[in-house]
Amino acid sequence: MWLLLILSCRLFYYTDNEVSQVEVTKVVSGWNVGTNRSYSSSLKVLVMTDDGPKGHGSANLFYYYNQLFVVTAAHVVDREDQHLLEEADGNVVSCTIIYRDLAHDIAVLKPYGDFTITKPSPYLVNMQKDMVTRELYYAGNPGKLNHVLIKGFTSDSDNERIIMQSFAWPGSSGSVVFDTAGRVVGVVSAIPLAPNFIEGGMMPMSQIVLVQRLMVLPRKTVREALMNEKRRVESWNSDQR
Repeated sequence: MWLLLILSCRLFYYTDNEVSQVEVTKVVSGWNVGTNRSYSSSLKVLVMTDDGPKGHGSANLFYYYNQLFVVTAAHVVDREDQHLLEEADGNVVSCTIIYRDLAHDIAVLKPYGDFTITKPSPYLVNMQKDMVTRELYYAGNPGKLNHVLIKGFTSDSDNERIIMQSFAWPGSSGSVVFDTAGRVVGVVSAIPLAPNFIEGGMMPMSQIVLVQRLMVLPRKTVREALMNEKRRVESWNSDQR
């Protein structure tokens, strides 16, 4: 009986300088945790100006203890613009930028409001350098499509980026990429351009996706950003009294 129990489950151990966690997943009901977490935590980032909508990107919702935060690409958000987080059911939540790393194209947003259907994922980072041939997943908003679940695999990787054979299009940027165990791997950052030998100029290679690794965003950095935002809000509230 014990042998059957072990064979029907998947044991996953995670540890870093902030957390140690053991997770057991039933093979029959949820072998691929990554697909579930990428889709259920998916959000659309609406970029707004005083003149109306400017564009959109993608993001995912996470939790750190009892606080929620959102990870996206740095080039999706700008401190001069306003941003809203849209769920798959159309519910909209306001947010503010609390961390932005332009060099690695990663940003963290603090949401203010109640989510109706989006489920936050635990922020567990895959720290493996070599991920070639691994299956990866993300849910994003390419073009006019909303919250589309997409699969790919790694063709090259190091500590800073992954080249993923998959699909992406403008609007996918900011989607967090998950592995099969439900750990975060990186953020969809860009697709390369190639010469268009028929019509001239350049054309996007939508099947080659550049993913920026989330190794550079440890839980400690997220915690400090959340604490700084909490102090800022408390200071603002104190000034309004």
